Amino acid sequence: MAQQDEQRETRVSEVNASQDEQDGWAQLLAVLDKVPFMAGLKRDIASLTRMIYRRRLGRVVAVGHVGAGRSQLLNALLGGHVLQVGDAADLEAGQWAWVDASGKKVAWMEVDANGEPLGQRTLRALDREPPDVILALVTPEQVAAGAGQVLEAVLRIQARQAKKPPRLIPLLTQVDRVAPADAAAPFPQAKRDAIRRAARALQRQLDEAGLTGDEVRAVATPSRDEQSLGVEPYGLLELRERIADEMPEQAQVETARALEAPRARRRVAQALVQSSSTLSITVALAPIPFSDLAVIAPLQGMMVTSIAYLSGRPWDRKTLAEWGASVGLVGGAGIGLRALTRQIVKFVPGAGSIVSASVAGAGTLGIGRSAIGYFLGDPQLPG
Repeated sequence: MAQQDEQRETRVSEVNASQDEQDGWAQLLAVLDKVPFMAGLKRDIASLTRMIYRRRLGRVVAVGHVGAGRSQLLNALLGGHVLQVGDAADLEAGQWAWVDASGKKVAWMEVDANGEPLGQRTLRALDREPPDVILALVTPEQVAAGAGQVLEAVLRIQARQAKKPPRLIPLLTQVDRVAPADAAAPFPQAKRDAIRRAARALQRQLDEAGLTGDEVRAVATPSRDEQSLGVEPYGLLELRERIADEMPEQAQVETARALEAPRARRRVAQALVQSSSTLSITVALAPIPFSDLAVIAPLQGMMVTSIAYLSGRPWDRKTLAEWGASVGLVGGAGIGLRALTRQIVKFVPGAGSIVSASVAGAGTLGIGRSAIGYFLGDPQLPG
């Protein structure tokens, strides 16, 4: 259900990590500050901080006329019945809403392209929390009549963020209704040709308005009842991935999770594993026996729980046991052996820390790959 907490109006997209998570990360950073070589890895630390502990919801503005399918598109993107289509009670036009579909969350604003200037409340909301992506929704019928009002509204929103305009993704919506209307996806050639003509016409209108962004994407978002009758969505997966790709670092985890975007989820998981592995290597290089026990194990734990969260799976004892079983007894023993080896080799003069670093990096990478394989269905890190 869409929820907008008036007391949190100034930061609708904010996600607060639990106090335990914040305390744990603070303690980890305190240990890292004492480890040599850490100054050179501020980028990895800052990246993990933004992605996990300062993360927020992705902010998406949907601009269009009533009937263009904005609420239906959100339902389709989140894979559930979130908003009542055509029921204005679910959303306040021109205001950010915290939308939660069984843990899949996004900050969503619908702007009516009615030719009226944006209200002051809407402008304040956009200034407080600038959108990451603007979706301009236009039906084929509206393209034929001219999409000027939609494009004017987009221009006004972009003008509020002149220094860093949000990415514009223009959408030709409800393409399943293009004649022949009874032809379902994948559409016959004649219908695809008609869709392409409408998309080209919308692209010309965008060019004439001076709007730059993605090329026009054609989408169809049938209702759940229509899908139960075998009507398939059109262009939806590609749109989910594209929206996720445009998110800043602090919104990537929540957006990839919310939109169930497989490529984006693996890309974010890869970034988490790579940063964690690099930090593990650096910590292990510190020539102090047992110093990395306070850092590497919590770091690996954060990495695995974050990948589990990214997948949408609950992180509980059952999930932990299942993941442990998927790693297997040999894998678990290997993880323990690597941890022991890191400590022993630090007592070896000269090359001890180098060996320890190699083992730490390989161990963290191996754990990360196993988590990606189990939670995201990909046994190898994407290249």
